[in-house]
Amino acid sequence: MGYALRRCADPDDAADVVAETFMIAWRRIAEVPAGPVDLSQLGRVFRALSDDDRELLSLVAWERLDPGQIARTLGISRNAARVRLYRARRRFARALAAAGIDTARAAAVEGSVL
Repeated sequence: MGYALRRCADPDDAADVVAETFMIAWRRIAEVPAGPVDLSQLGRVFRALSDDDRELLSLVAWERLDPGQIARTLGISRNAARVRLYRARRRFARALAAAGIDTARAAAVEGSVL
């Protein structure tokens, strides 16, 4: 809902978007391909990251912000945003590898965060 609220001018429109999304997802759940990536494990690895790393990676993967936009959002320089993002990606990749998750496949699932 928060994602839709940030993109819709009217909260009622956001609620409609969420309702429609879940209705379609529920109707098409059987079409979701089975794969070797355990999404619950991926989520556990992501949640184990620091708040700062999760925020940066979320801004890239879910909000599709580039380093310049991240810098403006966080009130830091563009260079600082790039460095922090690079380090967050490295920590996430190491955590995924330690959990036995293939980082190439995880990147596809997570929206190319890595």
